[in-house]
Order: sequence, then C-alpha cells, then structure tokens
Amino acid sequence: MLLLVIVMVMQPGEVRCWGWNISGSLGIQSTEQCPNGSMRTEDCATRPTTVLGLPPISALARGNSGHRCAVDLRGQTFCWGSNWRGQVGAASSDRCLWAGNSKELAPCSRTPLIVDGIPNAIEVALAGDATCAIANDGSVW
Repeated sequence: MLLLVIVMVMQPGEVRCWGWNISGSLGIQSTEQCPNGSMRTEDCATRPTTVLGLPPISALARGNSGHRCAVDLRGQTFCWGSNWRGQVGAASSDRCLWAGNSKELAPCSRTPLIVDGIPNAIEVALAGDATCAIANDGSVW
C-alpha cells in the first residue's frame, strides 16, 4: 500500500500537510475520508491544511515514515505522528491506525508535541522509526 503524504513549509514558517493521515502524520484532526485502494477509507486531507500549534518554523524533517518533526526559530523541536516506538520524543494519549496494519491502533500524536531536552536544535532527521537532532553547538541528540 502506497502512503502519500505531502508536507511543505509556507511563508512565514507555516507548515501545511495533505494526503493520508495514517498514524496522525499530517498533524491534524482529519474530517475527510479517502479510499485507500483496499475497499476501505482512511483519514485524509485533500487540500493543504495548516498544522496548528506550531510557532514559525525554520526547519522541517519529512521522510517516508509515519512521523514528522520541525524546528522553530528559537531552536525548539516539535514532532507528531506515529509514536509506537517513541519516535515523537514525547508522550501522548492519542491512538491512531498504524500505517503497517490499518486495522490496529497504536500510540501516536495528531498534534505537534514539544520535544524537551534538545537545546537549540537547528536540524532534525527522520529514519524509519527513529529521530535525531543536531544542536547549534554541533552535538547530536
């Protein structure tokens, strides 16, 4: 099953997402349902939708994973989406359909959460179910 999610940074640092919202990867509460090709429908957004709860963003990490992260202008890190292996870096009580099994609910965050403990981040990278950040002093988290 192909999962298509588009994420982009608008000016001035606003993040918009659209596509399938499996695992909360759009950072929004979906109000639409889209066919998934398997005679079922999934949460989605068919138009660019602003991710609420983010301050102006300077960097955005996107990849082929079920979570997304961003760094704001002050160096604070925010993540949302699939959190079944702790990759969001913060606890959430949300449960979402897991991208690996569209029948199973798994931990997630449908809204951006602040990731504490990363001082002055400048960049975030995503790799599968992992998240790493680089601080302005060159340290890697």
